[in-house]
Amino acid sequence: MKVLLFLLIMFMSGCCTEKNYQQILNSRLNMDENTLIEEIGNPTSVYDTPEKRSLEYKISDTYCTQYGCFTSWCTTQYMIKDGKVDKWTYKGNDCCAYK
Repeated sequence: MKVLLFLLIMFMSGCCTEKNYQQILNSRLNMDENTLIEEIGNPTSVYDTPEKRSLEYKISDTYCTQYGCFTSWCTTQYMIKDGKVDKWTYKGNDCCAYK
C-alpha cells in the first residue's frame, strides 16, 4: 500500500522536464540582477564586458551504479543588461525542473 501511495504522489507531482526549466528561466526575464541573486544564490562565475554582464550557474552530480559512473550537469547563463536579466542560455544533460 505504501508503494502505491508513493507512486501516486510521484505521478501527480509531474516529471522533471526541460520545458518546465525553460518556463522558470522565462519567468526571470527582466528580473533585477540583485533579485535574481537573492532568489537563486551567488553565481559560480561572473563575466563583465562594457555592454553587459554574464552570471553563470553550474551544477553537477556524479553517481555510480553497477554499470559505471555517470555525471549529470547543467550550466545556466543569465545575460544582464542595464541591471536586468536580458536573456538566458543553458546546456547540459540535467537541465530540468519539476512543476
